[in-house]
Amino acid sequence: TGILRANLHSARQRDFFFRAQQVFRMMGLLEDNPRELEIEIVRDTMTALKDEVLLKQSTWHSNRADREDFYLMNYLFQGDKGYTVPELFSMLEAADLQFLGMTQWQSWQLQDVFKDAEHWPALLKTKWPTWSTMEQLNLFELLDPLHRLLDFWCGHPEHQPANRMLQDWTAPDWQRTIVYLHPRLKLDAFRQDLLTCFETRCSFHLNDYWDSKTITSLDNTQAAILLRLWQAPQTFPDLLSHWCHICPVNPITLEPTDHATAFQAIVNLLIQLEASCSILIET
Repeated sequence: TGILRANLHSARQRDFFFRAQQVFRMMGLLEDNPRELEIEIVRDTMTALKDEVLLKQSTWHSNRADREDFYLMNYLFQGDKGYTVPELFSMLEAADLQFLGMTQWQSWQLQDVFKDAEHWPALLKTKWPTWSTMEQLNLFELLDPLHRLLDFWCGHPEHQPANRMLQDWTAPDWQRTIVYLHPRLKLDAFRQDLLTCFETRCSFHLNDYWDSKTITSLDNTQAAILLRLWQAPQTFPDLLSHWCHICPVNPITLEPTDHATAFQAIVNLLIQLEASCSILIET
């Protein structure tokens, strides 16, 4: 296809991990190719540190403590070098490759940095649309360098695929869509919680199952759509029909739910779920 996924270590995040590497280099853990013993020593060392120690606060993630790659790619990485976003784009230009996007683009959104996503500083809001993709990504990383890796897609310019945000899709685009639940959510416990949410009319918190910066809380009707996706992939018209069956009337006016309202409700839900990476959309 001419499309390549690659990643570089972020220079902004590298500082504390680089310090950690120096600690373990002093302990002799980086003299040879690290194995199980070195990983165990790193784990024991980090868990033994007080939680308020700055190095631990900046590098340790207890929910990844059982993953071998977490240690090898961070604490025991040999020859580590960090890169900035401008350096990334310079290397792509030198290699005659074109940047296509970050693999987790949802977590590179500038609006997530501000308390109120609708009210940015006026000057920044004016300049932001005029900046290149490189400048926008660089600003985000300067403000909130939360990514250890600059993980991205690139390709040859002649193979660049059409890439439109879901918000820009037209009605015919949606009508040709097939929606899949992410395979990692095909859990019996996930299905049972969806059922409980629908039956008790309580909120369903997707973040209990899915580690995402996007906080996603669904009402019981929206949870019913996820339950439908748990059973099997669905076309957009199927989801629209299902929505009209479970929401036949407007709960306030008691008027029958019109097609346009149901259509927009499904579109808004799918955009929200896709941003949290909990569904996959195919046309």
